[in-house]
Amino acid sequence: MEVLALQWSRFLAWRHEYEHRVRYSEHGLGEGRSPADLPDLESPMRASFDAFVDETLPAELPRLAEWLRSSPPELQSLRLGRRHQISAVADLEYLVAAFLHRFAAEDGPEVRPKTVEFAADLATFFAESLYPEEGEREVDGTPYDSERHLLDLLGRLTSRLRASDARRIWEPILRTGAPAGYWVDDYIDAVWAGTLESESWTTYDFPAIFREMVAFAVTATNWTGRHSSDIAMALVCLNRWGHPRVRAEHAELLKALQPEWGAWVRDVALQNTHDARTVVHFFGEPGSDVIYVEALGWLADRERTASRYDSKLDRSVSEMLVSMRARHADLFSQTAPGAESARFLLARLAGRGDTLALQLTSEIG
Repeated sequence: MEVLALQWSRFLAWRHEYEHRVRYSEHGLGEGRSPADLPDLESPMRASFDAFVDETLPAELPRLAEWLRSSPPELQSLRLGRRHQISAVADLEYLVAAFLHRFAAEDGPEVRPKTVEFAADLATFFAESLYPEEGEREVDGTPYDSERHLLDLLGRLTSRLRASDARRIWEPILRTGAPAGYWVDDYIDAVWAGTLESESWTTYDFPAIFREMVAFAVTATNWTGRHSSDIAMALVCLNRWGHPRVRAEHAELLKALQPEWGAWVRDVALQNTHDARTVVHFFGEPGSDVIYVEALGWLADRERTASRYDSKLDRSVSEMLVSMRARHADLFSQTAPGAESARFLLARLAGRGDTLALQLTSEIG
């Protein structure tokens, strides 16, 4: 059945182009490509259906990477730009739906290698379409629904794999960088969503996967420019939409991701004022309690080295301190962990006239 589904996905792509040419000709829109110039895929498709019924259709599924690249030249030449690389040779929406079972959370040794190979081939071929056209700075448009669905499936699968297998999926996607920011952001969000929704993340290799992804991003040359902030924040599960997000129940996971998670937040996220507000908001939530002492230290270091100050960020830090104090009553006491950093931050904020910081200062004396 999978062999037939693979052939049908190619036939759907061919039929879409065929019907487009027919309509173009019927409406008198001028000279266009003739339907007659396309190869005949309907006859071999019918022959495959007959072979399936007769049980003579080959049962072994070809390697996806080889199959995608073996499409008729006439189809491969149809794509108008990189974005249409897959749509010229296969109907992506149907292909994903037909092979949805390949992304199921099965861990049997016989299933996993086939799943990894299929997903890695699809991720690699798809990622090749996520590079800007010559002369452009970023990929045109935003993800189609079928692309978002694919990225969600690939991301969730990544979170369940061994680190070595996961890299075959995430590396080609992350390599596209900021120019493909919308797609990279969606994919990383899916990796985190799959991890946080799992009741047994320790069964898998996510901490190792995360460390490798961070190490890759640190040296990536195209994680700069527009959208770089979005993917940088997504990498540590702090995207602008607030979902997915680490919660209190994920304390052990967040602890297992240190020090790489903290280093990225300190050295990258906190260096951007806008992103810093998002980080500080998270530090005020129960989900960050497991690292609240370290968080106070990072913010104190930022305060000491910052050349400019932002009133909105000041207010966010003040609100964070109020939230932390509600959960840690001794936050500002001399002997409490992180007290020195907390008192330093409060003094600086009050000195700049932040009203909430002044009120908190009067309360603690």
